[in-house]
Amino acid sequence: MTHRTTDTEPTHHPAVDTAAIQHTLDRALAIRSSPLEPDELAALETLLLGHIATLLPVARTRIGRLWVGSLAWDRERAVLDRIAAQAQRGLGHGALADISHVTQLARDCRRLLERQRPVERHRPATPEARPSQVSEL
Repeated sequence: MTHRTTDTEPTHHPAVDTAAIQHTLDRALAIRSSPLEPDELAALETLLLGHIATLLPVARTRIGRLWVGSLAWDRERAVLDRIAAQAQRGLGHGALADISHVTQLARDCRRLLERQRPVERHRPATPEARPSQVSEL
């Protein structure tokens, strides 16, 4: 049986500085084109983890409004769980692995940031209600 979760009180999250996050994303997603020192990778990782820590609770609140057990809820929950697990991995597994880790954190952060923006729902236009045209036999 599926049921809808209820929010008795609205959850307040800190304001999201999208410009700062976008700047970090631009730097992190460009690391493959120019080699970075381990200190620079660690600094980027710290920034990205901070952004993810800000965005993840907001994303979890948003999926809390979906029907529990629905395909959309399950899919979104799995994505957020994967992002949380990736954030726990950390650096220190070799230069290429560290670059890959920071790049994945940037992609995850970008995905969370995109979910921050209001989603436009496109609904097909429905015809106006018309009285039934019943013929009498």
